[in-house]
Amino acid sequence: VRISIIALAVGSLTIVLSSIASAWKRVLILIIVPVLLGSVYFTPYFQKRFDPSTTETAQISDMEFRELHWKAVLETISHNNLLVGYGTRSHRDYLYTKYKEYGLTSAYREGYNAHNQYLEVFLEFGTIGFVIFLSLILYLLWVFKKNEDYFALSILLVFLIYMLTESIFQRHSGIVIFSFLTALYLNKNTVRLRSKVFNSMVY
Repeated sequence: VRISIIALAVGSLTIVLSSIASAWKRVLILIIVPVLLGSVYFTPYFQKRFDPSTTETAQISDMEFRELHWKAVLETISHNNLLVGYGTRSHRDYLYTKYKEYGLTSAYREGYNAHNQYLEVFLEFGTIGFVIFLSLILYLLWVFKKNEDYFALSILLVFLIYMLTESIFQRHSGIVIFSFLTALYLNKNTVRLRSKVFNSMVY
């Protein structure tokens, strides 16, 4: 929930700031919005929405749980073939064993994934896959920024931030939505970029 709010806030800010020419208004918005979000986040009602997670020995905060979770994932990666990864399935048993070692009861009982798409890519496809994935992301950012398509850029930023705590490509819906939106806007911006290049050559 929290990362969703942050992602949507960043995406919305990208669109709003791109439509404002005045520098001081941009600065004002960048000050006001984080203050408002922080005020909402630290209200008792909002904090009650996040129950403590459970290990075999105690209840811990959501942040502590994620730290142990990602530590288990990183140890699995280090045990892995760093160049090409484990593949899409074979790493699970070792990862679940690590969850159990850290006492992450719900993680190994329910078979949690890495809960971080960047770590998930590294885990499954190693350094080669991670570099390809990162190259794709950087190319999309460059194309959208080059064409000043801030709506497409904001959508991409929402995905990139959400990927920090979710492995969205582990779900069919995540793959379909991301692929459809990026392909749609990439095609649109590629056509526009080619048109700009052609016009510059003609004139």
